[in-house]
Amino acid sequence: MRVVGQEHVWAAGDCVESFDRVSTSWVHVPLGTHANKQGRVVGINLTGGYATFPGVVRTAVSKVCDLEIARTGLREVDAAAAGFAHVAVTVRSTTRAGY
Repeated sequence: MRVVGQEHVWAAGDCVESFDRVSTSWVHVPLGTHANKQGRVVGINLTGGYATFPGVVRTAVSKVCDLEIARTGLREVDAAAAGFAHVAVTVRSTTRAGY
């Protein structure tokens, strides 16, 4: 992403804010998946190509041994602050087809 006011300076990864496509606000989400995609965008643009990073929906997935945890979208506090009527749910399921 181009640094505002610095025509020849680009930044990506944990040091930038990303556009949250749900809340339409700028947020700091330091995840490797975002950093990787942003780095690709910067690399393409630096070498004369054209690429954009459309933003994030705050998805994160972690696995510790057999426990897998994931989240996507806004936290309850963020949804309320953005003025959304919201519902929080927990889904317990498998991550693979049962056949």
